[in-house]
Amino acid sequence: MRTHRRSWLTKRFVFLSEVLGYALSGAIFVGLIVTLFVRVDVTVHATAELQPTCRDVTHPGDFLIVEYLVANGATVTADQPIARVLLDPVAQQQTLARRQVLESVSLLENGGSSESAAALSQLRRALANLPPIEDGESIVSSWGGVLRLEEVPERAGVLPGGTALALVCDLKTLEMRAQIGESDGGGAIAVGQRTRVLIESLDAVMMGEVAEVHRDEPDTGIRLEFSGIPPNVQDHFVNAIVGDPTSDPLVLQVNIIVGSRSLFKEMFGRDE
Repeated sequence: MRTHRRSWLTKRFVFLSEVLGYALSGAIFVGLIVTLFVRVDVTVHATAELQPTCRDVTHPGDFLIVEYLVANGATVTADQPIARVLLDPVAQQQTLARRQVLESVSLLENGGSSESAAALSQLRRALANLPPIEDGESIVSSWGGVLRLEEVPERAGVLPGGTALALVCDLKTLEMRAQIGESDGGGAIAVGQRTRVLIESLDAVMMGEVAEVHRDEPDTGIRLEFSGIPPNVQDHFVNAIVGDPTSDPLVLQVNIIVGSRSLFKEMFGRDE
C-alpha cells in the first residue's frame, strides 16, 4: 500500500514537472517572439542650454530714442511700434540740448533759494513753450514675443546704427543648440527627428524635433525646436528675460530619437 502511494506521488510529480516545463518553455518562446516584433527607440543624447528664440529691435542708421511706446515685459506682436526715434541730426541735437537744460533746472530747483526757484520756474515755462519735438519715426518689432527694453531714453544719447533698443523673445518656441561627436551618434541625426527633454526643476516634459543639422567635422552641430511650451516654463523665461537676466541657465540632457530596433536586439545585442 505504501509502495503504491509512493509510486503515485512520483508519477504525479513527474507529470507536474513536465507541465511546468512545457508552460515555462512556451512562455519563453512567446516572449522571444514578442521581442522580435516589439520596437524600442534608439536615442542619441546631448546636453545643451534650453533658451527662447530672440531677436533685437534695431535701426540701421544713427538714432535718438524719444520714448518707448510699450512697457518693459509687455507682450508685443509682429509689426507693433516699439519706440519713437529721431533720425535727423539737427533734431537729435536740439532734443539733447533741451534734455540737458531740463536736467540742470531740476538739479537747481532741488537745492536753490526761493529767488532762484522763481527764475527756474520761469525758465521751465519758457522751455515748455518751445516748439514740440518732431514726431520722428516709429520703430516696429519684426516678430512677436516678450519685450525687454535695452536703453533708458533720457540717458542713451544718439545711438549708432545697429544698436539694440529692445529684445523680443518668442516663448512659444524654445530651442537648444549642441555639438555631438561622431562616436556619440552625431552621424545618425537628421532634420525632423523627434526629441524629448525633461525639466525636473519645473516638473515639465517637452517634445520637439531636430530643426537644423550642420556636418562640421569632427562634430555635428544641431538645433532643436520645442513647441507647446507649458505655462510654468514660459513664466520661468519671462522672469529670466525681464526680471533677472543673470539667473542660472537651464542646461539639460535631451534625447534625440534617431531610429528604432527590436526589443530582442536591444536585450541581446544580436541581429534579428
